[in-house]
Amino acid sequence: MHERGQTYWVLWQGFQGGRAEDKTRESCATEAALANTILRQCVAPALESEEGVARGRRTQACSPQQQQTSACPVPVLSAQGNPSSSVTEKPEIGAQALLQVLHPKKAAFDYILGAFHIPEAAEKFINQSKPLYHDDEIHDLLLNGQFESGLGNSKRSGQETEPLTDAKWKVITDQIKKAVEVYKPCVKENCSCHQSVWQQDLAPFQGGISKEIISDVVSRKLGTHYQIVKNKLYREQDCLFPARCSGVEHFLLEIISRLPDMEMVINVRDYPQVPKWMKPVIPIFSFSKTPEYNDIMYPAWTFWEGGPAVWPIYPTGLGRWDLMREDLRRSAEKWPWMKKISKGYFRGSRTSPERDPLILLSRENPELVDAEYTKNQAWKSEKDTLGKPPAKEIPLVDHCKYKYLFNFRGVAASFRLKHLFLCGSLVFHVGEEWLEFFYPQLKPWVHYIPVRSDLSNVRELLQFVKENDAIAQEISERGRQFITEHLQMEDVSCYWEHLLSEYSQTLTYKVKRRKSYSEITSEWLKTEL
Repeated sequence: MHERGQTYWVLWQGFQGGRAEDKTRESCATEAALANTILRQCVAPALESEEGVARGRRTQACSPQQQQTSACPVPVLSAQGNPSSSVTEKPEIGAQALLQVLHPKKAAFDYILGAFHIPEAAEKFINQSKPLYHDDEIHDLLLNGQFESGLGNSKRSGQETEPLTDAKWKVITDQIKKAVEVYKPCVKENCSCHQSVWQQDLAPFQGGISKEIISDVVSRKLGTHYQIVKNKLYREQDCLFPARCSGVEHFLLEIISRLPDMEMVINVRDYPQVPKWMKPVIPIFSFSKTPEYNDIMYPAWTFWEGGPAVWPIYPTGLGRWDLMREDLRRSAEKWPWMKKISKGYFRGSRTSPERDPLILLSRENPELVDAEYTKNQAWKSEKDTLGKPPAKEIPLVDHCKYKYLFNFRGVAASFRLKHLFLCGSLVFHVGEEWLEFFYPQLKPWVHYIPVRSDLSNVRELLQFVKENDAIAQEISERGRQFITEHLQMEDVSCYWEHLLSEYSQTLTYKVKRRKSYSEITSEWLKTEL
């Protein structure tokens, strides 16, 4: 059924109690139908049904052309179901049903306002806002039950009412229900919520790591070699990305007084280095991986510095996580759920064709999603942004005004994911393959909406959340709460400490400092960059 026809069908269901003849349902699915046609062909038959007789019968019908003009009087409806020219009562239409007809043309909106009784509070608000027919804030205020009466209002109306949910969403709602039922929230106050991740990553090395293995790894130049000896940090001279090394070293220096002697190779490239087919397994720390790799995940340098530079908004990277958390918290307060724009949103460069379907969907259905490509270092022409000029870069805090935010992988896991949750928006996470250390505790349908890597289900998922706003808000709140409580800077330092302390126990030899290595101190970090 066409999308607009589905919208009309929902309106009719509000009066018919969800029962209808298939042939009538099809007559309501015409793309060109306006709200007056809905009233003539869909609502009027409903009022003539058993339930409709009790509510009143429509006694006057105009042609579609007449109904779009002031020449057509408002239909008079009788509470007893009898025609009457003197009775002024109209059937009541409530928030949920009215919401469904806000999208059609202005004439349709005006006709609905004239043909049905609108609760007083709703009518006052709508009349004040009539110039903003398509404003999402109106939609959201209606959907969230700001008004005290009418069909399908929310819990705030004082009545526990079920939303008008089409049976077509049963598969998704069942998935959500099952996921929430089996989910056990972490109640621990420290990084122990992520304990299973470091334990799983270190499991291949429980037989011990010899000096020969470490020497071999260092010689392969698969990462930067660090040593911790007598609570001091040492590093080889070369670092491929100094800002990334600096971000790692900040956390190492924070906890170094509590760490035993050890040495390790830390990969600051984007891509992991240890595929599972590699034998023997070698210990290399990487910030991200897929299940096909044996790298040991560590909290990325971006929690402190060295994140992706985005000109002109983030010329030196996204910046410290603790400061960004506060900025996003303020933005989320500025844009609470009922004020957010009800559409998907994405801005990012074309790091992979995986993102193309969303950009194309946005061009086809801009009312559903606003997605555009921005320019990156590799951009040469509009071919690199699917035939259109690159969009302007938008700060992350301004993403918070949208309800549905998309996260895609980059070369590896995307650094933006943790930020999106703090907007209090619903995260659409595309693909499940790439991981950071905190991903395993984030559960699909509990904290975010999982989207297939090919985006074949993205249109359906966007329609689902738009039609099931309360469910969408609940998922967004669980996601925001988890990141707020379990991904603080203290959790990042805590994870580093537990990870390295347990890693050090796998070394089968006494570490000796390499004389050519320089000591890394807090003062040295300030002068290096």
